[in-house]
Amino acid sequence: MTEIRGRLEAKGVAYSVDPVPGFPVVQINLHDPEGNHIHIDFDAAEAEAA
Repeated sequence: MTEIRGRLEAKGVAYSVDPVPGFPVVQINLHDPEGNHIHIDFDAAEAEAA
């Protein structure tokens, strides 16, 4: 998760980090250049370590 966040920030890509209610999952949410929504799932423990 740390590496992906670093790459997005280096490229100036807007994103959000959001917990998934009821699951031990955190998502990075962003949009590609054509406006498509993309989410990348991570274990909540990995997000806490990041």
